[in-house]
Amino acid sequence: MKVNRLMVLITLVEVFALVSLVLLNGHKESLLTSVSTINSGTTDGVLANNTKEKEKDLVVDTKLLKVVTNVKVREVVYDGMTLEELGAKLERSMNSTLDGKGYMFAKKCIDSGVDPYLALAIVLEETGCKWECSALVKSCYNIGGQKGAPGCFGGEYRRYESLDHGINWFIENLANSYFDRGLNTAAKMNPYYAGNPNWHVAVNRYINEIKAS
Repeated sequence: MKVNRLMVLITLVEVFALVSLVLLNGHKESLLTSVSTINSGTTDGVLANNTKEKEKDLVVDTKLLKVVTNVKVREVVYDGMTLEELGAKLERSMNSTLDGKGYMFAKKCIDSGVDPYLALAIVLEETGCKWECSALVKSCYNIGGQKGAPGCFGGEYRRYESLDHGINWFIENLANSYFDRGLNTAAKMNPYYAGNPNWHVAVNRYINEIKAS
């Protein structure tokens, strides 16, 4: 049957207006249903085109979803750094027996609510691990100069089962005995941690070196 050209033109204008209205209102899902109410003899091509456009939208949306789901959120844990970045920074000041323990040290500090710069600075002051760790660290895994039993070489300083055990116990002791009591700086800790009244000066110097590394 021959279709009147004027009717086709009017119908196409109606379709265009309807499509524009639907898109402006953000109701793409209702497009096929709404268009189907118009003269079926003149809208088959429009329906086909719209279906293809919807398929394109779906492909684009799927790709966008993949991009969004693959985005990794940078989680800052301390001083503008991620846990991995913090571990790498601490590692630059950890030598000798402590080499390779930066990430573990950082994670334990963050999990325990302990300042990692201060904790490592104490280790460096007590053990010399900035360059070469003392026998207390190498043989008894005591990284903070803690006293107790079992004794290292039968002495007053404690021996630990492994280096990981010594690191974990040292940081837990800082958390429970000092930070939980508000003693969260070298100056506040000094009277309780060391007999030398200038101990905090040396510790703070190490803190500055760690920050600058």
